[in-house]
Amino acid sequence: MVDNNYYNKYHEYHYRGSQDNCNIICEKYRCCHGPQGPQGERGPQGETGPTGPMGPEGQQGSAGPIGRQGNTGQQGIQGEIGPTGPTGSTGATGATGATGPASTASIFIPFASGLSAPTTNTNASGQSTSVYAMGFGEHTLNAITLVSDTFSFVDTSAFSFIVPYNTTVESIYMTATNLAFTALTNINPYIILATAPRNSNNFTLRQETKTPTEIQYSQNMQYPSNTILYGSNTNINMTIPAGMRVAIACGFNTQGGNPTQGYQFYYTGGILFR
Repeated sequence: MVDNNYYNKYHEYHYRGSQDNCNIICEKYRCCHGPQGPQGERGPQGETGPTGPMGPEGQQGSAGPIGRQGNTGQQGIQGEIGPTGPTGSTGATGATGATGPASTASIFIPFASGLSAPTTNTNASGQSTSVYAMGFGEHTLNAITLVSDTFSFVDTSAFSFIVPYNTTVESIYMTATNLAFTALTNINPYIILATAPRNSNNFTLRQETKTPTEIQYSQNMQYPSNTILYGSNTNINMTIPAGMRVAIACGFNTQGGNPTQGYQFYYTGGILFR
């Protein structure tokens, strides 16, 4: 076995002398380098060394882009009602609104002459010279003489009523019946309203409310008792102020034959006020 330490020193010394001396020495000690052999197989990986110390903290990176908005969350629970605030000042008075439609309320007043009936009369022109007034099953005991379409009740009569507010007469419906008789002229019984101021007993017939029968008792015809004729007067629209006295009068008119007549007729009907 060659002493490598010796060889190294000796070789270095003699190499400096001459190449021949070196060759002699190398041959003797067989220390000359041969050709490089092939690379050996790779050895196994060594064990992982211990972790080195932590390096210094790096600089903070720049802020990233803002992410997209998330979905809307569920609505939270409603909070409690807060205390009532102070009352605000009164606002200015608003403009007056338009007038509303007229009232459509209506009142119906029935009437009937009741038992018996006084005789009323006509003149040669076929116009009434007397009427009688009735109420709700009663009537004046006697006929009342007309003076230019006016009349007055006697001291013991009070066949009228008073309207408590401004009202309008809309319509009147009526019927008339008779005792058995033969008509000596053409006869149309009628109903008519008469009015008087609240402090007066002088009534005036209101011609716009006159409601005669639609057909007549015809001249020379015989009629049994309770032959009913009827009539109506609609769309009268006559205004009666509050407090006015109203009487329901009844009579008849004649035409042809002998117009001056006196008959008994019985009346029922109804008046519609609005």
